[in-house]
Amino acid sequence: MTVTLNKQTHTYTTDGGVVLPYVSRILEVSGIREPYSGPAIYGERGRYVHAASELLDQNDLAWDLVVPEWVGYVRAYEKFLAENEVEWEGSEEIVFREGQYAGTLDRRGKVNRKRVIVDLKTGSPDRSHWIQLGAYNCTYPMKERYGLRVLYLMKDGRYKMTAQTAEETIRSGTIWEAALTVYLWKERKL
Repeated sequence: MTVTLNKQTHTYTTDGGVVLPYVSRILEVSGIREPYSGPAIYGERGRYVHAASELLDQNDLAWDLVVPEWVGYVRAYEKFLAENEVEWEGSEEIVFREGQYAGTLDRRGKVNRKRVIVDLKTGSPDRSHWIQLGAYNCTYPMKERYGLRVLYLMKDGRYKMTAQTAEETIRSGTIWEAALTVYLWKERKL
């Protein structure tokens, strides 16, 4: 089975035409994360920095075209790459659990020889980030799951990578499963 994303409508659809709920929506409906109500510019910034960082990964970023107000976030990602041993296996990758949900993880691979899923953030830390990563991790069989990391990129060119312990990673998956169950109940699918 394959799943595609319509970026305009943020709709994940299987090759059989089934629309799957997406991770952020499930987190909001279940009460794990409040629906975003801030300025739209922050969402635009995040999408832009994700795209620029992906070009940086591919050695194809034209620095002279980077939006000046957001260049620090992209420089932070560049610094992260320079200061760590990074081998990406997947980037902006659609993941899904058949018939249940889908989402797009930011990066999957090895950082300093550890198998991880990394979420890039340009905003403030939030506990729901870990549950979001738990959702992506739960699309893999238990024996193939990854460590979880959030990479906070800052306007001044600094970054901070946070990691979960193995116990916290398991808990994030457990909380995600509960959130999915609440979502299905609220949407009357249970």
